[in-house]
Amino acid sequence: GLYAIGYENNGFMLLSPMALIVVGLIIWVQRSRNKALIED
Repeated sequence: GLYAIGYENNGFMLLSPMALIVVGLIIWVQRSRNKALIED
């Protein structure tokens, strides 16, 4: 799988700040795709 091509687990997803960054990216992608979600 991924480990055969050089992927190494660095444990970023175990940290709470990384979880907030991922949630922020998900919200940003959703709002950039659907303009109705952007508030005035």
